[in-house]
Amino acid sequence: MSLPSPNPAPTTLDEILSTGWLSWALGVPVTAVEVTETLVTVATKVRMRLELASKAWPEELNVFVKAMVGHDPLTPFYARISETEARFYRDVVNGVGINHPPVRHVGIDPKTGHGLLLMDDIKAAGATFLQVLSPYTHGQTTASLDQIAKLHASHWGGAGLDAHPWIFHRFADMAAKPWRSDEELTSLLTDGRADGLAPEVTDVDLIHRSLRALADRIQHRPEALVHGDAHAGNLYERDRAVSLIDWQLVQRTHWSIDVGYHLAAVLSIEDRRAHEQELLAHYLDRLRAYGVEAPSFDGAFTAYRESMVYGLYLWAITRKVHRPIIVELTRRLGTAVTDLDTFKLLDTRE
Repeated sequence: MSLPSPNPAPTTLDEILSTGWLSWALGVPVTAVEVTETLVTVATKVRMRLELASKAWPEELNVFVKAMVGHDPLTPFYARISETEARFYRDVVNGVGINHPPVRHVGIDPKTGHGLLLMDDIKAAGATFLQVLSPYTHGQTTASLDQIAKLHASHWGGAGLDAHPWIFHRFADMAAKPWRSDEELTSLLTDGRADGLAPEVTDVDLIHRSLRALADRIQHRPEALVHGDAHAGNLYERDRAVSLIDWQLVQRTHWSIDVGYHLAAVLSIEDRRAHEQELLAHYLDRLRAYGVEAPSFDGAFTAYRESMVYGLYLWAITRKVHRPIIVELTRRLGTAVTDLDTFKLLDTRE
C-alpha cells in the first residue's frame, strides 16, 4: 500500500524545510538542509543550501522557497495571490519568453489554494536583487521596459488569456471594491508617508473616484498580460539582464498600469521628470519589435499619465514593507500624480 503524497504547498516552515518534503518536491534524496537567509513580509522567503545523495545531481544545491507561512488562518486573499503566482510559473511563464529563475517545484494545495514555489537560488548564482532605495540607471530602465514590453506583447489584445481564467481583471475588481475602507486609507495617508505631497494626494474620496474612472476607461482599451507590481524590489539583474519576479498581482488589464507604475516607482523624481517621455517611446518601440501595432505616442502618453493613480493607491495601502520604502514610493508616485495632472485627466475633481 503506497503512502499518500505530502501536501504540495505546506504552510509551516518545519514541513517545508524537512529533508522528507524537500526530497519529495525535488525528486532526489536530500540529506541535509542549511538555511542561509530568511525574509518575512506577507510571504516568507527562505534561501537554503541542500546536500543531495544522487550521482545524477550535484552534491549541493542552492534553492529558494516562497510560501505563505505563519498566517493562522491563511486568508482567502493571501491564498489567492500565492496561487496566482504559482499558476503563472506553472502554466504561463515558459510561453512568454521573459527572463525568469529556473523553477524546481510548483505546489498548490487543492484544499486551500495556497501556492508555493521552490526554485534555484539566483542570488547564490550571482544575481543581484535591485533595491527601491538604490539608484536605478537608464540602462536598467531600458532593459526592464524591454521585459515588460515582451510580457505585454505575448498576450496583446487579450490573445490567449481566456485559457487562464485565474488571470482576472484584478485592477477593475480593486477599483470596484477598494482593498481598504475610507477610514483605513485616511489613517494610512496621514501616518506620515504622504508628508510634503500636494493635499489632493491624501484626498481619499478623490483617489477612490479616480480609480473607478480609470477602470471605466481602460475596459474599452486593448488589454494585455500585466505584472502589476513592477517596482525595483521585484527585479533582479544577472549578466546585465534585468528580470521580473513576484507575480502575485499578475492580471489582465491595460499596458499603461505597468509602464506608468514602473517608471514612477523605479526612477528618482528628477530622473522620471527628465526621461519619462523618451522611455515611454522606447517601450512603444519594443512593442513594435515584438510584433505589436503599438499606440501613437500622444495617446500612450495620456494613458501613462492617467495610470499613475494605480501605483499611488498600492503604496497608500501598503503596511508590511520596510517603512523607508513605503515613504519613498508614496512620495515618488504621489509627486507623479501631481506632476502629470492625473486627477484632472480623469475628470474626478469636484
